[in-house]
Amino acid sequence: MANPTNGYGSYRGRGHPVFRLLLVLFFVAAVLLAFGFSLLQPYIVYSADGVKINLPFLSKDLPDDPIPSPELVIETPPPAPTPTPTPLERMQSVQSYHPLLTVEQLAESLDNLPPPNGDGGVTAYLLQLKDERGTLAYISAVEKAVTMKSAGSDPAVNNMLAQFIDVPSIPSVGVLACFKDQTAGDGDYNFCILSNSGYRWVDDSDVRWISPTKPAVRQYVLDLAQEAADFGFDEILLTYAHYPASGIFGYIKNGADYDQKQLGSVIDGFYQEVSAAFALRDCLISVFVCDEFLENPQEFRSGQTAASMLANFDRIWYNKALETSALERVFGGDAALMAARGVAIDTAEPDFPLY
Repeated sequence: MANPTNGYGSYRGRGHPVFRLLLVLFFVAAVLLAFGFSLLQPYIVYSADGVKINLPFLSKDLPDDPIPSPELVIETPPPAPTPTPTPLERMQSVQSYHPLLTVEQLAESLDNLPPPNGDGGVTAYLLQLKDERGTLAYISAVEKAVTMKSAGSDPAVNNMLAQFIDVPSIPSVGVLACFKDQTAGDGDYNFCILSNSGYRWVDDSDVRWISPTKPAVRQYVLDLAQEAADFGFDEILLTYAHYPASGIFGYIKNGADYDQKQLGSVIDGFYQEVSAAFALRDCLISVFVCDEFLENPQEFRSGQTAASMLANFDRIWYNKALETSALERVFGGDAALMAARGVAIDTAEPDFPLY
């Protein structure tokens, strides 16, 4: 019987086993090549010389030994420095005051000063920088002090003051007499409070006064106070920072340079000038209340007022002998504040002649 296909089988496609095997191998190779390319991508370098593959394990630049792990270092912060006490804190810790020293007395005892921290607590030292005669203990750079010959001339004094101030355990107060000033009165007639006859007026201790009414006088005193602060004192104490409070007032020539109705406003203006000048200084500024005012607050002669002193000074010094009867009477409702900020000194002690 004849073959109806004439010798040809039916077409079944390319299903030969060899072909299928080649196809599978090609597909596996393509996958491996793509995967290998993705792994080598970070190590392929394109340059002018062509394409290079830098494999880490073939690099000659690798160190022989592995990089050691950094050691753990724990740093302990240094202890915080002990804050330096402010002048106010230093002076508030004071329990007693050494009798007022002149520069000459300080020079004799500088190497043998009593310990400032005795059984009675911290002791502060007071040094007279300008006395009631107007004499300065040190060489001054204030021009008026030079021309009126108020200033000292010994460089050793300035060096000694610097040495004294540099002792950190000693709180220090520089004392400056303001308007009771014989030397300035002699050196410049125009500085003086005058008598009715045109002479330079003197108080009951026969000492001349320079007039707070005059701006040049106030500036002179203010310049000296700031210069004294520049030495490094913790506190500058102003004494005689007012108009004369004792003497024969009838001899004083009234007028523009001494107006009884303006004494309080002039002194208040001076206190405000002092307060402004010391506002940014690391130094306390204090004032001594004259006994006459403390005994009689209605006494207009000095020009001091409780309100002005409390408003413009860090501390207020006064005669302890008058404390009991005077504080409430003079400072009224501010008596408690006055007691808190005041420094009571018994000026009757002969070794403490502040006034």
